[in-house]
Amino acid sequence: STLYNDERAIASELNNEQDQDIARADHALTKAHDDARRRPPSNAMLHFASALDGGPEMLFFDAVRYPDRKLLPAGFFAAEGSLIVRQLLQLPGYTFAALLCTENMLQTLSPELAAYEARMTQSSAAAAVAASKCIVYTANKSAVATIIGFKMTALSVVGLLHKPPATSIALSAFLPTLAIPGGGCRRVLLVLDKVNKPDNMGALFRSALAFGASGVLLGPGCCDPLVRKCIRSSMGAVFKLPYAHVKSWPAELNQLRAEGFRLWA
Repeated sequence: STLYNDERAIASELNNEQDQDIARADHALTKAHDDARRRPPSNAMLHFASALDGGPEMLFFDAVRYPDRKLLPAGFFAAEGSLIVRQLLQLPGYTFAALLCTENMLQTLSPELAAYEARMTQSSAAAAVAASKCIVYTANKSAVATIIGFKMTALSVVGLLHKPPATSIALSAFLPTLAIPGGGCRRVLLVLDKVNKPDNMGALFRSALAFGASGVLLGPGCCDPLVRKCIRSSMGAVFKLPYAHVKSWPAELNQLRAEGFRLWA
């Protein structure tokens, strides 16, 4: 019993430390954005620096070590690997807070980074330009592994992004946003209930995208699609398929029938 209580106390202390570190990282980035507003006007949305020089945004990569249950509620999610990061640089609606990569990967990503900067410069309102800026840190591969806390890793790029607004909307508002896939004749929805394992969720998103689904409905008990393992197993499909967390369940099933959908289980 004493050992159990000691373990709970240690776990609670670690959780508090993680919360404090993420809060410090959030505060540091806010301060960096405030400092940027006081600099001479600049249209540059990307700033480049060596990871060895440090900087307030480096605290975000400390947060990569922590569970997603700590990172996601703080308003951020992690993107690991070149496949995922390249997709996110090209997709509208996703804003990078910081990026850490090797020098070689920086050269590989240069076209996507240039396109991302151009798109963000055009789309950001003047008041939000500083808040949309991203600092790109470079380091060698061993330093990248050390910074993110994994001794053995093949990762050459890690991104920290602002989490999009919550997708818990009424079904009546979600359905009109769905498009019929090219070559299809009707909208097809994947409806999930209590899928709480991220690798299963990611595989379902990947399959739904491959089979031409228009979107995904997430019922109670489903994990967040922005969990890292889900992102990896979906190979980025979670960013290409619109999804929504349903508000009332299972009333939405009757609403789907009323909208002309046939339900198959």
